[in-house]
Amino acid sequence: MERERIMSLPIYLKKDDVDKLLSAQLRGYGAKHERNQLLARLMLTTGMRVGEVCKLQVEHIDFEERMIFIRKGKGGKDRIVFLEPETASRLRKFVGERTYGLVFEAKPRCFQRIIKKMARIANVRNAGLVTPHKLRHTFAINWIQRNGDVESLRRLLGHNSLATTQVYLNFDFDYLRSQFDRLMSGSNQERRMI
Repeated sequence: MERERIMSLPIYLKKDDVDKLLSAQLRGYGAKHERNQLLARLMLTTGMRVGEVCKLQVEHIDFEERMIFIRKGKGGKDRIVFLEPETASRLRKFVGERTYGLVFEAKPRCFQRIIKKMARIANVRNAGLVTPHKLRHTFAINWIQRNGDVESLRRLLGHNSLATTQVYLNFDFDYLRSQFDRLMSGSNQERRMI
């Protein structure tokens, strides 16, 4: 039972794989290279779902406040996600002078193929398993590992239940390691477990 639980933990990209993915060069894509890089970066830094990225409208982006208004996300819910400065700058450049309409002109299946191909070309670990949803997991796990709180993450991801978001707590390895080392170390004889 416990082994099944561990095996079902979300797959995510480590920092070096994220760097490799964001520098991947897809041959034959020419002018779409910037779009592909922005697509991956947007999902890695906002936790947006691939369907939300595909439906993203220019008029739902507030560049001044670096916010995206997700309209009718999963379950028909609206929410807000934030843009870090570099992603906001790249997105602003990509949108150009447009003030309305779709940001990206592609379907989710197309983006799934692009992300998978980028992962393979970049030689990312477990490239065959990399999908847009794994980029969402990566965002969530990075949030927890950087000491972000679970309730804020729940709201950013658009989860109804805190229990859904809490699966990412299993990835705070630094905290778990420090607690393990503290309890198992010989420096405090009274608290030593063995």
